[in-house]
Amino acid sequence: MSMSMPVPLQAALLLVCCACSRPDDAPTDTVLTDSAGVTIAATSATDRVLPWRFDEEFTLGGEESGPGAFTSASTRTVQTNGRDRIVVLDAANDRIEIFDGEGLHRLTLGGPGSGPGEFTFAIELLDAGEGRVGVTDLAKRAILLWSSDGTLLGETRITDPSTGLGRRVLRGDTTVTMVEARDSLRMVNRLVRVVGEDTTLMARYEGPPGQFVQLSCVAVQMRPMFAPRLSWTSGEGVVAAAVTSKYVVNLYRDGRLVRSLRRAIAPTATQPGDALRQYPDGWTVRFGGGGDGCTMEGSEVAEATGMSPFLPVIEDAALGPEGTVWVRRHRFPGEPPIVDLFDPEGSYLGTVHGRGLPLGWLGSDRVLLPIEDQESGVTRIGVYRVSRDGSVADPS
Repeated sequence: MSMSMPVPLQAALLLVCCACSRPDDAPTDTVLTDSAGVTIAATSATDRVLPWRFDEEFTLGGEESGPGAFTSASTRTVQTNGRDRIVVLDAANDRIEIFDGEGLHRLTLGGPGSGPGEFTFAIELLDAGEGRVGVTDLAKRAILLWSSDGTLLGETRITDPSTGLGRRVLRGDTTVTMVEARDSLRMVNRLVRVVGEDTTLMARYEGPPGQFVQLSCVAVQMRPMFAPRLSWTSGEGVVAAAVTSKYVVNLYRDGRLVRSLRRAIAPTATQPGDALRQYPDGWTVRFGGGGDGCTMEGSEVAEATGMSPFLPVIEDAALGPEGTVWVRRHRFPGEPPIVDLFDPEGSYLGTVHGRGLPLGWLGSDRVLLPIEDQESGVTRIGVYRVSRDGSVADPS
């Protein structure tokens, strides 16, 4: 949900019905109830292995040079059109690379600089629809938008600081984004859908605003370690939102709550050692002008900021075109990912261990998944053929 919907915007979404619908005899302990027109789908905390097999076709990224030199791949930096195109933001090299469905490079957009179509601090791709490619550049405080053939359509300055510079959906005159307000006592995040002059509130989270803390080499404003956040993502006409402190994922269509997915997974109380688990190599702050910055022990950060009483339960989600929902549960760095899958009605289908949240889809049976190399820190894109023949999902 950067659900990471996340913090800022994009969407890593979408498997089609024939590849992810639930067989009639598939076991599920989900209870579906109706509450004032909203479907509540409640499932126990008992995991079941998702009986799918993932066969790797090819990978992208991690090359020494060229279009495949990007070293990071996430739901914020990778998109597909659901058929035959893969778009990757290579933020380290200030460019966007476009590949076809077989991994062949087709187009490069952007480039370092401050001229038209150039950027130097891109943070994520936008969900712009209609084959368009969009990116938010922190340096320009603007949205850059290209047509499907790579023609620059324009740059739109972001003048309202409350909307931030993160994730947003652009569909004609409809925008979905996060609006933030804070003072000395609280921070309020509001997920809104704006159509012309009309604004609809979909989700809201209120928490501590954070405070300026003096660490050994920097003074910075930070919230408590593991503090909850409002995470969200978008699909085809659907927005999913969740507060990460509990297992509740709410789905909205046209700004209206239509379904709520819930699992009875209780939050885990934080422990002093969790700071080291979160920052095993320390927390690094980098400064402009090059150099390595400075690194502080996780315990120093936790002592300065404090800790939330509980660890997050979930992190983010991705949506399928027929309404399927993938939910990534919280993990510490270096631990294998855990992702739950729900069918279009909200019934729990199973859990995949060892594979991250899907980054996108190519047709009904090909999925993009992140491949993390813990030693090098590089994350590549793996394109996999999905088989639903009863084989257990292999995390290798």
